[in-house]
Amino acid sequence: MPAVGGGPSPEQWKRMSRKEKIIYWLFVGAAMVFVGYLVIEKLLS
Repeated sequence: MPAVGGGPSPEQWKRMSRKEKIIYWLFVGAAMVFVGYLVIEKLLS
């Protein structure tokens, strides 16, 4: 698992498979969408 707030170190990244990198980016994208949604909800309420 990537470290909280940071992500994989360059050494960890080199050892990760292509599938693991895709899963990581999907997770990052989902987290950004979630945070963005919460921010928009706050601004519109």
